[in-house]
Amino acid sequence: MRARLMRELAGEIKRRVVPVRPDREVPRKESSRQTRFHHNHKSNC
Repeated sequence: MRARLMRELAGEIKRRVVPVRPDREVPRKESSRQTRFHHNHKSNC
């Protein structure tokens, strides 16, 4: 069971790889978010 889960996880990782391109022309945008926690992790009380 654990081996199957690891194979599935490895397959998901392989499908979602984002390459790091050298000499990139377009700079990546810096995030201006100042929040420490995602809103789903905050209580509503």
